[in-house]
Amino acid sequence: FPVTITKIQQLAYTARYDITQAMENDIPLEKAIQKADDNLWFSVALRMERSFKSRRLKPPCLMDRLQKLSLELDLVVLATTQPLRGVLRAFSKNSNPIVITAPDDASLMRAMELLREFSQESHGQPIPIIVVGGQTDTDGQSTFEKLSGASQSLLDQPLNFLGWLAATPVSNATEKSRQPPGLIIPSTLYARSCGIVTGK
Repeated sequence: FPVTITKIQQLAYTARYDITQAMENDIPLEKAIQKADDNLWFSVALRMERSFKSRRLKPPCLMDRLQKLSLELDLVVLATTQPLRGVLRAFSKNSNPIVITAPDDASLMRAMELLREFSQESHGQPIPIIVVGGQTDTDGQSTFEKLSGASQSLLDQPLNFLGWLAATPVSNATEKSRQPPGLIIPSTLYARSCGIVTGK
């Protein structure tokens, strides 16, 4: 996410295995995927970038592997702040990027970096945007309009506003360090994001 997240309330799941281990054919895929909640399966992929760069990832891609399991998945969400093209293709041959941003300038600058990368393969199609944070949905709309204007003028890339999610700002500053403010993301982040995407 192009936002600083300091805490995700009630969204801490224990993961024994990394999905990268399955992508390297070291363990069965089902060991790396855990049922976290009703209609929600969870996994981590902390080692994917390193494994990709060392050429240890094995075909097929994750989506092809998932089709062989008995899981009935409607949507697979990959949350990352570093969407390396090769890593994304290891997950799926075809993926649809969604940029999630906060209203602050640092987050918008990071969002523009992501849009610049995604625009290379968007073929002129709008890239979806979700805004997290701000006081009201009006703040979300104005943030989107600001980002959309910059994307259109600098990248010639149209955007599509999927919606706004509330989040509580929190200070990360300490006596020894001045960190940028972060957001306390609601525990319903993934469920609500998926609802926005699917229209449910």
